[in-house]
Amino acid sequence: MKHLMLTFIVLFISIDSVFSQDLSGKRITVHARGSGYGFEYFVETSCFENQIKIKIKSKDSVSNHTLELDSNYLATRKTIYSLDSYDLKNDRHVNLFKKADSINNAYTVYDIDSVIILNTKNPAYEKLLRELFSSSMAELENQEGNKNRIVLDGTLMYFDFLQNNSSLFTARAHSPSEVSHPLLHRYIKATLAIYRKETKNTFFTIQRSGG
Repeated sequence: MKHLMLTFIVLFISIDSVFSQDLSGKRITVHARGSGYGFEYFVETSCFENQIKIKIKSKDSVSNHTLELDSNYLATRKTIYSLDSYDLKNDRHVNLFKKADSINNAYTVYDIDSVIILNTKNPAYEKLLRELFSSSMAELENQEGNKNRIVLDGTLMYFDFLQNNSSLFTARAHSPSEVSHPLLHRYIKATLAIYRKETKNTFFTIQRSGG
């Protein structure tokens, strides 16, 4: 009986901590890129006291001619192409792509849009955000479950979790799905669904988000 009571108390505290967590000042930024620099977009969720702001930044075009004249970009790309494979857990690989992205961004034009929603009208989404911020990087990446998972192409995604503009951690996922990365997959699907419903904006199509 004591064991049952202790289990109930621990469960109650765990659930209560998720729902009582203050979201104000918390932010999630996502950088998603398709294979071969096909599509690319950023999603940002910023939490305030009673509101949540969703911002979308989607690649429109790249000045390829000017980019191809950038010697730093060419050298970085050559190094990337020399890799036999890409490992999300390899810091050198990750830093190479971040460097290439940084240079590429200087020659890229983006479409940007945003929407603000009320917490009270989106309780399920607010609950999902609380779950995300109460989870660890290892849990979000499902490191144990994905230790033998291999994805050749697909979409590379980086999820940066911040509190008052200070980084908490970055979770990485390659083509996240309901099975491989349940919470991250739910977050992306829910965020894009809310944005598209609230704005009726047609620029950020399913083709531009890769799904």
